[in-house]
Amino acid sequence: MISVLIYLLIICILCCLAYWIITQLPLPDPIKKIATVVIVVVFVIAIIWLLLPLAGTGPPWRLR
Repeated sequence: MISVLIYLLIICILCCLAYWIITQLPLPDPIKKIATVVIVVVFVIAIIWLLLPLAGTGPPWRLR
């Protein structure tokens, strides 16, 4: 359980850092919005992947 929380903290820090870097770069508005959506999608997928074992399911290699 503690390892899931540590991974969750690391993913949050990395996604927040990536979002902050994207907001600081002088990119055109459409590219900035696309990059923000990509970061959010990766974050949500990572959170779901981490929380699946807590729901009693998990990635295929853990289902044995």
